[in-house]
Amino acid sequence: MAWLDFWRHITVAIGEQRLRAPLPNQPHAAVTPVFRHLGTGVITLLPGQTNGLPWLVTAKHVIDVPGLSQARLRFAWHDAQPLDTCLGPRLQLRDASGQPLWVAHPNPTIDLACIPFTHVAVDEIGRAPTSSGVVSLPAVLSDPQYAATPPFVGMGVMILGYPGALDSTFLARAVARQAMVSWVSPTLPSNDYLLLDGNIIHGNSGGPVFTPPSGTDEHGTFQAGVPPRFLGIVIQTRFQPLTVMDPTGQPLPAQAPSFIGIGVAEPAERVRELLQHVATQMATKHPSGSPATP
Repeated sequence: MAWLDFWRHITVAIGEQRLRAPLPNQPHAAVTPVFRHLGTGVITLLPGQTNGLPWLVTAKHVIDVPGLSQARLRFAWHDAQPLDTCLGPRLQLRDASGQPLWVAHPNPTIDLACIPFTHVAVDEIGRAPTSSGVVSLPAVLSDPQYAATPPFVGMGVMILGYPGALDSTFLARAVARQAMVSWVSPTLPSNDYLLLDGNIIHGNSGGPVFTPPSGTDEHGTFQAGVPPRFLGIVIQTRFQPLTVMDPTGQPLPAQAPSFIGIGVAEPAERVRELLQHVATQMATKHPSGSPATP
């Protein structure tokens, strides 16, 4: 198995079902459902957990969408199937009263949320459940894959996600991109935002940021064969608004976003805080340790 396969298997496309209208040259063709990307997610376990119920962690804004009560998921084993033939299993985001089934980071300014796989239609995942009823997955992020040392400026990283600028032919599979850590907090390098120079755009939100197996360390020493480590979750891209001109050169009311190639990521430590928050809630509600969701 290639080193990137683990990260592909923990990366999930989050989307919604939309109806695709016929093309202009096919006016009598049927209207068909299609998977439309909203963002990306990562399959993970809670801190200290080695097996059992997995969770999906993503940028909160990907699933906290007004009017969206159900999403669709596409996994790595769906890569060869087009977006109009495989919509993926359903993920229930809200209950009948409209309350969210996902758990947000305890700090409301942090754009992270997670939801347990109990709200995924297991029979639609395409993977056989284990004898305990937990879906069998090829790979799940857990404690050993987290970075043990703080990120540093100049660190080379990889990003997986579903950037919306591409057409459906390419977005059936997660797109891998290289980036560089361009800013870390001088006082809290492990627990504050990371700026990434990597042409991150809409659709990458919620995707994993991780180190490749080779590169230079903070002292400039080249290393090879180093186990990749999880560094964080992409949450946004930065852009500069540009004034749009009409043919006479007069400015129009609208402005066009000009992406500057800089993305923002929540660090792995904040992801761990969210998952520890969930684990603490579960332990409080179910001190016996029986499986449950908040």
